[in-house]
Amino acid sequence: MKIFKTPGLVTLITPPSMIKGGKISFLLVNLKEEEKDQFATQINNIFPEDNVNVYIIDQDCKQGWVDQATQEAKYIIIDKTNIPIWLDEIISTKKVFEINSEQSVEQAFQNIKKTHFPE
Repeated sequence: MKIFKTPGLVTLITPPSMIKGGKISFLLVNLKEEEKDQFATQINNIFPEDNVNVYIIDQDCKQGWVDQATQEAKYIIIDKTNIPIWLDEIISTKKVFEINSEQSVEQAFQNIKKTHFPE
């Protein structure tokens, strides 16, 4: 019997839905469309055969959902530009990879690989 490798699945989770984080899960906070596209490219390059859960929030989310998504996600990728103070305060800094004018999505993934998947 020949076993074929199958591509992984990406599950997008938005409020009010919630599922368990799984082995590989991300919380995307306040990313622009271009950054979301870059994120998708990185997921396809780095985790092509893995199932990945992606929580997506914007500034209008309810705090309870954000708390739960923060706990479920293994990695948080955030653009802190213009986010409400309450949102910044509840995001755990241990697993945060910030996107800004000096840090791209690709660089954030390089840091994730170095930190969590050493060769």
